Order: sequence, then structure tokens, then C-alpha cells
Amino acid sequence: MLCNNWKPTAMKVACVCAMSLSIALGSHATSQADYLTVFGGPTYNSTSQTGYLDPRLNYHSGAGVSSTAAVGTVRKYVNNVSLGQRPYLWDTTGAAPIELGVISTATNGVANTHAVAINDTGTVAGFGVHFSGNDFIQTSALRWDAGTTVPTLLGGLGLNTYGLPSGSVRSMNSSGTIAGLSEMYIGGHEIGTRAVRWDPSGTEAIELGNIGTHSSGYTRAQAEAINDAGTIVGSSEKYINNLGSGWRPVRWDAGSTVAVELGVLGPSDGNSHGRATFINQTGIIVGEVYNGSGRQRAVRWDAGSTVAIELGLLSIFPPSSATSTPYGINASGTIVGSASASNMGGRAIRWDAGSTVAVELPALGGQSSQAQDINDAGLIVGRAQITQNLQWHAMLWDAAGVGTDLNTLIDPASGWTLTEAQSIGSTGLISGIGMFDPDLGGPLPSYERMYLLDVSTIPEPSTICLFGLGLLGMTGVAVRKRKLGAD
Repeated sequence: MLCNNWKPTAMKVACVCAMSLSIALGSHATSQADYLTVFGGPTYNSTSQTGYLDPRLNYHSGAGVSSTAAVGTVRKYVNNVSLGQRPYLWDTTGAAPIELGVISTATNGVANTHAVAINDTGTVAGFGVHFSGNDFIQTSALRWDAGTTVPTLLGGLGLNTYGLPSGSVRSMNSSGTIAGLSEMYIGGHEIGTRAVRWDPSGTEAIELGNIGTHSSGYTRAQAEAINDAGTIVGSSEKYINNLGSGWRPVRWDAGSTVAVELGVLGPSDGNSHGRATFINQTGIIVGEVYNGSGRQRAVRWDAGSTVAIELGLLSIFPPSSATSTPYGINASGTIVGSASASNMGGRAIRWDAGSTVAVELPALGGQSSQAQDINDAGLIVGRAQITQNLQWHAMLWDAAGVGTDLNTLIDPASGWTLTEAQSIGSTGLISGIGMFDPDLGGPLPSYERMYLLDVSTIPEPSTICLFGLGLLGMTGVAVRKRKLGAD
């Protein structure tokens, strides 16, 4: 739907349907109050070469943002000397971002600790590296309880020769139950990895079952996601007659450690690799498997079922070379992700609840786009390339599929170019990564920085319509584009 009256400006091209009370998302603004506030993560000072660069957000879309805050990982520098990866938490209060404590520091001051997930109670989960001198000796799972920056070491399945547990976090639910993996040690000897969970009341790793082991006891499995009911999904290596037969998607029902093997596409042989990556609150699972032609395809397993349902591709992609990947699912069962094919850019995709039909989400005229996450209100976030220089811009798509370049919602004089929106929480809080210009076109270089953007104040989708997504890709970024050194 297009508005009858629209007004392009040098900064934005957008329109608002005059049928309801709303703010003008893309119209000419007369004050900063007309824009959404960007809440930035930790900063970097290029003059002193001190601060934080190379931001990384959560490893699992949706896990790293709550209704009020987000977590991520950045590389710390002091006088141009890298001190390794540090976990950070920041929120929308305007308070300074908080550096969370690390589990171990090398003799040279380097640490390598990551924050992966946060829930609405303020509990944070992640993992960190132990050092002996300057040498890496083990990665362990961690939890930061609400209100503290001191990490709690979570147990593993046995101890290595240094007496340390192994562990890595993938996801956490609202009650604080954590899902991930741990190497298994017997007498200090490692015999593969196992999927595990950590309950909120303790630190003990609870081993989740697998779907076969070698006679030596060796096998591999890992948990990827957990819903609020406690059902966990992931993958496990399958062994038949002592031979590895590929990774298979699995489910561990709430309160159980028994691995339920999920179906794949094509023959169930050594080429039948796959994994389950997301599960919603009703038990619908999505993941990726390889079909009989060896192409990765997005699939869905309905609640309680083990039958893989292949999600469709766009007609522009030849099936022989196309691949698809899911990145999120909401409570109603709507799935988002991307699809691509040889010599063709990827496309942001939505599969509606109960459907296998791929719906392409409108982008900004460039070659590629990607949908990264979806919340229960149907809001989708991701990124898309703009027309003229294929620069990435962060995107928001509403439940009707209407797309908005997030840069049209923020003050052009803020110094920000939002390049990626990775996660969106239940209340509309988006976490992502952008380029930040600290002196608005001055001599100081721009750098990548994490951000939060609260889109809960955006009007209902039926009241907003966006004019000329292609034009948005060509306008409203000229000033910022020059600041970043583009032509």
C-alpha cells in the first residue's frame, strides 16, 4: 500500500498513512524527538587507541537481547595493544555499558570471554578461555547472575589434565536453564563432545543422550536451542556398527535426557547430515538438513513429530543449486531466514505459520538481503544491500512484510549507519552492529559498534507505508556514506 501524499527529502523517503495517530517515520523531522534513540555499546578512542573494536553479538539469533538489555563481545585495546575478547552488557537507560568479568587472564593481560545470552531476569550466560601463562588450556561455560559482573564457572563432563571442566553455551530460556555442549573427559582423556544443560539452581552439567557411540565411547553431540518448557534441540553424530553415519538433528524433551532422532531429507545414510537450530514455545522445530542432491535446505518439524517438512524456495532460484537457512521462529510458527543459489545474491525469506511457501521480503535494491530474527509480534529484523554501492543497511520488516531501512528512523546527525539488525526481543528491542562516526565527518575514523534500538514506539503496521524502498537505498545515506570514505 502506498500513501497518496508523500514528501521526499534529502535524508529520507518514506510516508505515513493518514489514517491513524503515529509519528512520521520517514518524513522530514524538525527535532531529535522525531527520531528513535540509538543506544550504543562500548566505544573506541582512535587518538589514544584505547577502547573496544570488532564487536560480536550473540551466536544464536534472539538469545542475546532481552526486553531491556543486550549482551555481546568486543575486543579490548589499551594504547593499541589488544587485550583480547571481553563480554559486555548495555541497555536503554543511557547508562555506560558494563564490562562483565572474565574467567581467566593470560600473563600478557589477554582474556577471551564471551557473553552469548541474556533473559528478562538479567541472567547472562556465555563461555570463557582458561590460560596457563599465555597458553590456552580450556574453554568453560559461564553464568553471570543478575546484578553481578563476577562469572560463575559451570561444570562439565569430567575434568581435563589441568582439573578444569569443558563447556560452551548456545542458548538460555526465561527461567535460566542453559543449553550447550561439553567435552567429556575420563581420566583426563577426551572422548568427544556431548550435549548438556545447566539448570538455573546449580552449576552441574547434565549430560543429554546421543544416538550412538563408537566402541571406544567416542561420539559428538551439541544442544543449540531451548524453549521455556525446557525442550532442547540440536544435533548428534550417529554411529551404526561402529561407523560414523553423519550428524543428525535431535530433540530432547523437557525433563528428559533421551535423544529423539528427527527425520532428514533423502536417504538416512552417511550423507544425511542435519541439525535442529531453533524451537518455539509450542514445540515447532526448525533446522537445516541436506537433501538427496547434497544441498542444504531449511526444514520444519511440527510439535511432537519427527517428520522433516522441507520449506520452499523462491522461484528465481534453480533447485539444483539453491540452498536455504532458517534463522528464527516465533510463537505462532512463522519462520525467517535466507535462500541463495550459485551466482545469485541471497534473499530474505519468510515462511508463514503452517506453510512451506517462501515469501521474499522487500529489500533496498541491492543484490542481497537476509532475515536474522523474528519476535512474537511478527516483527522481523535483518539486513539488505542498498542500490548504489551495495553497502549493508539494517532492516525491519513488519508482520505484513513492509520493509523499513532502520537508518530512516534515526537522526542523520547521530553519527550512526546501522548496518545489521541481528536480534529482536519480545518488546521490540533490536540489537545490531553499525558504523559509528565519532566526529560527524571529521578526521577521526568510523568504527564498528554495537547498538540497541527500541522500535516499540513505531505505530501499528497498518498505519505505516513505505514509499520506494529502492529510493531509500539511493537517498538518506549520502552524508553518512561520504563520512565512511565511500565514493
